[in-house]
Amino acid sequence: MSGYRHDLSRDETDRQQFVGIGVAFAQRSAVIRGLGVATDPLTRASVSEQQIGRVRDAVGAAAIDVVVTLVAQMISAKGELDFVRAAEAAGQEDPRVTPVVVGLEATGGETLSMKRI
Repeated sequence: MSGYRHDLSRDETDRQQFVGIGVAFAQRSAVIRGLGVATDPLTRASVSEQQIGRVRDAVGAAAIDVVVTLVAQMISAKGELDFVRAAEAAGQEDPRVTPVVVGLEATGGETLSMKRI
């Protein structure tokens, strides 16, 4: 290995956040489109109250619950187990935490599923 480190992000928002908190260096970071899902369009302002209500209903979350999601293809390299462990710990601290996994099944299917864990 050459000893050079490069920080890759899937979108500009992530790159700026990582640089801002000091886990990436601006001069060595880059955005690679297609590396994961582009999250730029997924801002709170782009989601209606009706859409939020449908998701809360689908997972059985009350209006006061904190819904935390992992959106990914369901393969172990994506960190689902880390998410589950963190969600369990957060749920022990605050029972309002509602962890939800959204993504494609690892079997190669094309059906998007959403499951409360």
